[in-house]
Amino acid sequence: MPRPMLAAQRLRPRRSRVKTGCIYCRLRRKKCDERKPICSGCDRNKLICSWTSTQCGHGRSLDMGWRTRLESGQGVGLEAVDPSELTATIQPLRAPPPTSVALTPEVAGQPQLKGASLEMKLSLSHERPSDLSGIPALRNPTSRILFEYYTNETAHRLSAIPGPDNPFITLVLPVARSDSMVMDAVLAVGGAHLCSTTSDPEVKSASFAHYGLVLRQFKYVLTQVNSGTIWKPVHLLLTTLMLCHVESISGNTQGAIFHHLRASSQFVYNIIALSSNQLNHRLHGFLLEMYAYFVSVVNITANTDSDYRMVIFDPCTHVISGFRNSEIYGAMFGYTQGLIELIPSICKLGYRRIAEESREECSFESIALYKSLGSQIQAWQAPPSIYKDKDYACNLDAAAKIYQNAVLIFLHANFYGSNVSEPALLDLVDTSIDSLLPLVKSFSTHSSIASTMLWPCMIIGSCLRHVEQRNVLRASILASPFNMTGVSKAIQILDWLWEDGDLCSYGPYGLGAIMEKHKIRPCSSQEIIGSYNADSPK
Repeated sequence: MPRPMLAAQRLRPRRSRVKTGCIYCRLRRKKCDERKPICSGCDRNKLICSWTSTQCGHGRSLDMGWRTRLESGQGVGLEAVDPSELTATIQPLRAPPPTSVALTPEVAGQPQLKGASLEMKLSLSHERPSDLSGIPALRNPTSRILFEYYTNETAHRLSAIPGPDNPFITLVLPVARSDSMVMDAVLAVGGAHLCSTTSDPEVKSASFAHYGLVLRQFKYVLTQVNSGTIWKPVHLLLTTLMLCHVESISGNTQGAIFHHLRASSQFVYNIIALSSNQLNHRLHGFLLEMYAYFVSVVNITANTDSDYRMVIFDPCTHVISGFRNSEIYGAMFGYTQGLIELIPSICKLGYRRIAEESREECSFESIALYKSLGSQIQAWQAPPSIYKDKDYACNLDAAAKIYQNAVLIFLHANFYGSNVSEPALLDLVDTSIDSLLPLVKSFSTHSSIASTMLWPCMIIGSCLRHVEQRNVLRASILASPFNMTGVSKAIQILDWLWEDGDLCSYGPYGLGAIMEKHKIRPCSSQEIIGSYNADSPK
């Protein structure tokens, strides 16, 4: 027999669950304050606030089929937000003074992580609690560890410039302190690097959490850009390029870097279109150099679908060269800008030659381009050193010569295409290898310029036919302080190539075959002849 209801229970009116609010609050089962055009919850969590079409007016929504249509992939009649309404609720981010640590309002939804292990805390020797106390993204211990690891380790492994002028510290961190999106990108980079050396689940969780926050905030900022409320191409380009570093460090083998580079290419045009006074800013030059470096070294083989994961590339030499006298020039290129910028053209020649092979021909255009590129590579000379450190200058010279021979090998291999056993090709490649192996043996892998050497190591390694030569290169790579998953996976690809019994497993062409065999998706770039035109759409 049921118990009699209390008087208070009988008198209390029945309250039904509120069935209004924005779509995201309802999906997250959070109370929505129904502030329009952007509710407080979505504004706080950097979500794209959307409303069903029946909520656009002042009436209440009676349409409860929106969830079913959303899950089935049908439209839900989203309300378009008027840009004029956004102005009152969204304010552009302001860069603080150089000495300020004031940041944008806290991004809710920061990863809630438990305290990091004592062993990891003790491994970091440069705690700066006074510098980090006001940064919302660094309020939990594990995120602070990622930041410290980035500043103490990762930043110094990414830049070819040693010492206090490292742009990953001097240029990136000031922007990160004023923009939570960039800060989360920095933490994702540090986390990707730290995950290569530790199996701590909290570190891995923090890294993925910050990576997810970057993507969420990036999408949110793009909605503001689309509405014309805010426009900051420098911050957007820096974020996408830092995500490229995440994919490179973590050794992503599914071509994820392609998406970041494709997004970066849109913002490169906007930065170049800035006024000449703004373009003199060191950060702009650094970002353009980083972009040009990435879209060059993603090319390691032409033995792939030329239309798959293609990034449009223009060397924009006339712009980058304008920063040559800057103390941060060469952070990605070292001395080798003139060589690295030839890589996409060489890869384009490789695609053409593979297509011509199917027709059993070799065009005069291909021969002329091959000879022209070969002359440019052989005539190239490193610029005079501007560094007082003799050891560093010597390593720069050695790296430049290694790059010169690697690019020449890449040219020969792409011209001969699938004819990897052609005696003429083997003679040309062996001549270059004989001249560069002594440089590889004497090169200091602990020099900061070693951060740019993975691409030539892959190209050279793919053409080594003797076990002794392979051991020299492998030992040199393993002796470097770059404890990154991407480096380990590069060695794994070379091991697969060397162990494969197929006669075609040689050179960049063989790398393409091996990557296809192991379901690794490369990214490539396509050169556009001519200079950037800021008025031309991407």
